[in-house]
Amino acid sequence: MKKSTIIFILITSLWIPPALGQIKIDVVYPLRHQVVTATDSTFIFGNVKPANAQFSINGFPVPLHSNGAFLAFLPLQPRTEGEEFVFHCQAIVNQDTVLLDWPVQLSLPPKPFSPDTLAADSFQPQQLWILQPGDVLEVSFRGTPGCQAYFHLGDLAEWIQMQEKSHQAQLYWGTAVFGNHPDVDTIEASGIYTGVYIIQPGDTATNQPIYCRLIHPNGQSLDFAYGDISIDHSPVPKVAELSTETTVLRTGPNGVYYLFLPPGTKLHLTGRRGDFWRAKLSDSEDAWIADGDFRWLPSGTLLPRSIVSTVRTENRGCFTRVHIPLQQRLPFHVEQSVDPAELRLRIWGATAATNWIRHDFTSPVVREIRWSQPAREVFELTIRLNQKQQWGYASHYDGTNLLLDIKHTPKIARGLFRSPLKGRVVCLDPGHNPDLGAVGPTRLEERKVNLAIALKLKKLLEKKGATVLMTRSDRQGITLQSRAKFAAIVNADVLLSIHNNALPDGINPFQHNGVSTYYYHPQSYHLAKILHSRLLKTLKLPDHGLYYANLAVCRVSQMPAVLVEPAFMMIPEQEALLRTDKFQMKIAKALMKGLEQFFKEGRR
Repeated sequence: MKKSTIIFILITSLWIPPALGQIKIDVVYPLRHQVVTATDSTFIFGNVKPANAQFSINGFPVPLHSNGAFLAFLPLQPRTEGEEFVFHCQAIVNQDTVLLDWPVQLSLPPKPFSPDTLAADSFQPQQLWILQPGDVLEVSFRGTPGCQAYFHLGDLAEWIQMQEKSHQAQLYWGTAVFGNHPDVDTIEASGIYTGVYIIQPGDTATNQPIYCRLIHPNGQSLDFAYGDISIDHSPVPKVAELSTETTVLRTGPNGVYYLFLPPGTKLHLTGRRGDFWRAKLSDSEDAWIADGDFRWLPSGTLLPRSIVSTVRTENRGCFTRVHIPLQQRLPFHVEQSVDPAELRLRIWGATAATNWIRHDFTSPVVREIRWSQPAREVFELTIRLNQKQQWGYASHYDGTNLLLDIKHTPKIARGLFRSPLKGRVVCLDPGHNPDLGAVGPTRLEERKVNLAIALKLKKLLEKKGATVLMTRSDRQGITLQSRAKFAAIVNADVLLSIHNNALPDGINPFQHNGVSTYYYHPQSYHLAKILHSRLLKTLKLPDHGLYYANLAVCRVSQMPAVLVEPAFMMIPEQEALLRTDKFQMKIAKALMKGLEQFFKEGRR
């Protein structure tokens, strides 16, 4: 009896009721005081210990996963500008309660000025603009609603009336791409004044401010000036030469990526808007280049122009090279089509004098080449191919000779007991590192999961006879551009980038999650479709979509390149699966089978 009593006392002394210090609320996302780009609702996730706690946020019950992870999608209450929204978190275990206030900032549209005041702000444009006759100057500012607004440019014109917007188009990319609303919404936007003026041939201005006047219905007026406008009438064209390894030209100032040009390419620059210069490609086409990505050539430098007199092809063994001799390095663009199978090479500033095209008849990939002149000083070469599946291309200059290399179809293994993967070179890119990537509710790092899946896939592919090269190991990380460059240097047959997903603010993660796959070039679409289908079939997760995406690793042209996001880090159930070797292996096997199917179907 005495011995039993001692044991009982010892056991009970080891059991301690949960104390306040043992209840822990760990909010992973959003960060404290972070600006949340959502309007009416957003998500919050993290973990609670112990996992049997009763948990709520702002009075809404939030279920906990068996490991304590939580994810909630909650309404946001309107706040005044500058006031933070607070997530009030509460965890209860028995009689103990822990509270955690988690403040965030909301990205709110500015409130209209009071009709009783006379004020203005948000002036556009503010930076230096260099314009030419025929260019359009768009002016805007936010001011007191219900007024009359005018602007002018010094002596260039009389006061020009501006219009007040009653509604403003609003498109949040996150909702448009990943949510339920692909359409443009309109919001109340009183007090936004806009005006427009077309620069005339006789207009002159050097660092001229824009003068504005806002007149209140009570007769009170407010005059102000902003901006920096110059008008270029110089008859001598401004020519620049690209100075970076690969220069990006955009569709507009701060627009999306459009052209990727090598150093030494010459451009005719015809205007400036803030940090971007306008490059004239043709009479009807422009592109925009960031200030600092080029060097000015001396005044009097000839415009970038060339004659295209000959074209010839050369079978180089594993690829066919198309030679286009030019007199200068001109801007160009390669557009790919799979049906019909062809590459269209457009060269701006070039004029055809192409009486000869010499074909290397031993080339297995080039069927025929035709030229056209669709516009003045725009030369286009259409290269028709003998490939159902295209395997990549690369374009570069050697001196002033433009070279386009088109990869031949690889010799894919055949036979009942030989995998199509045998002898193929696969480049695997485990996403992220040194950055963490997405972080799950229990702080599982995406970069570690991506690497674990890639290593499992590497072993599976090598067992099938493939050569597998990795863009990183556990302690190494390179830039996105370097990853794509690495895949090209090792002459991979395909590039597969492995990631796991998260959503932008304001998107309901309970409705939008699962498997997603991304590609850029048409040659990569079939591979993306196969991998997406394999992942859906194997993982039994929702279909989050197959996307064309302007992503760095997908833009590599030297091979089919695809980025996969098999699951969501932020979904507690999916994060828990991603922790396990079993689920990681399921992903790896699905990707291996998809690659095997792709190579099998890619045979001639």
